[in-house]
Amino acid sequence: MSGKLLIERVGAGTWVSQDYVERGEHNALLVELMPEGDPSDASLQMLDSDDTASGFKHTVDMAGTQSGLTSATANKYLVASVHRYIKVQLTVTAGTWSVRVTPINATNQITTTIAGSVNLSQYGNTPVGSANPIDTQAGDGKIASIGALADVEATGNGSVIALLKRLRTLLSGVLAVAIDQTTPGTTNLTESRPYARRNAGVLHRNAITAADKLATPGVITASGQTDTGGTLASATTYYYAIAAYNRWGTTVTTTPASAAPGGTNNALRLAFAQVAGADGYDIFLSVDANPKWVARITEAQRAAGGVIIAVGGSPQAGGAAGSMDIGVAGTGVANNVNPFTMNNAYTPANVTAINCAGRSRAHVLVKLAVTDLRSLPTLSIVPFFANQLSGTDWHQGTLKTVQLLTAAGECLEQDFEIDVDGSTGLVILVETINGQGAACSIWVEIA
Repeated sequence: MSGKLLIERVGAGTWVSQDYVERGEHNALLVELMPEGDPSDASLQMLDSDDTASGFKHTVDMAGTQSGLTSATANKYLVASVHRYIKVQLTVTAGTWSVRVTPINATNQITTTIAGSVNLSQYGNTPVGSANPIDTQAGDGKIASIGALADVEATGNGSVIALLKRLRTLLSGVLAVAIDQTTPGTTNLTESRPYARRNAGVLHRNAITAADKLATPGVITASGQTDTGGTLASATTYYYAIAAYNRWGTTVTTTPASAAPGGTNNALRLAFAQVAGADGYDIFLSVDANPKWVARITEAQRAAGGVIIAVGGSPQAGGAAGSMDIGVAGTGVANNVNPFTMNNAYTPANVTAINCAGRSRAHVLVKLAVTDLRSLPTLSIVPFFANQLSGTDWHQGTLKTVQLLTAAGECLEQDFEIDVDGSTGLVILVETINGQGAACSIWVEIA
């Protein structure tokens, strides 16, 4: 059993750990709050977990005080948590402190609160026994006393409480001697229950018929222009193409087309419509059949119009709205080489995300519907995860090609499992989809 430092050797102030998710075979976490120096004074607070109904009940010092931790020596104080997902806040008043989390195996628990107060006998006070019993009440309303020498309710009503009462009787009160009663508060009794593997699930995407990417720009209209600083040669054929981009990547380019400036023209005006969701465009123009890169412009610059007279340069004033005048031949990469040979302009921010906080896995249930099989259907999907630090970025996971109808066990409805590691945002995008009337629906269950 090995631990991980959530917060390491910090002094006075308030410190918040990163999220920790246990992905291994353990089902619980043990948190250690470790002081250095004398005096040391700090408190620990649960900020988030996979079960907000439980977590840290309180923190105690060696005298039993429940308001923070105060140490005269460099002892370790243990605060138990039965979560696979955890985030904590440490407030240090004095000394140097660290917080460590260690995966352990423990019974999954629910908590029932009843009247009364107990804590461990090592903190002092009067032991529970026949002279100082603590009453417990079963679901049928009958009372039994922890520490009593006799227990007439041992057979109980079949509830977990009745089993606990029976066990206490069989041990002749020994079990209860390890429990003390202190000032009024709450007594927490626990019972085991099966661990829920999945939640109810949600319909994440429905009837998706196209890849979740930017579209390639549409038709480009070219016309000769005379612009200050333009250097294109009149009556010379130039090829041009355009690709759209966003912060995740670029589309492929349009199929190269050609035009020649006439008369005294020294530039070509390329007019084209906005691509929905695009941040901007990469423009290619040269005498090559696969034209070379000239410049990158934003959507706002396309909408306003301008003139480019230097490779990689920004648009200068001029031109016409909804277009860009190109007065220089490109020298960059050709339009038919990477990164313009495939479309990586994904659109994860357009999809409603699933919050997987406190969960380690997601089951992605994929269904592909087709009208007929005159052609082989194909489908691939890719997850994206929200960046918890920036709050606005999305990061691609591993692309999954769904094997369909080429071998036994490749049906049109399949289940995939992915690690989500407590991500606060998960979206599943369609990478490719093909087939007659192909439409994809995606459900997600998290566990």
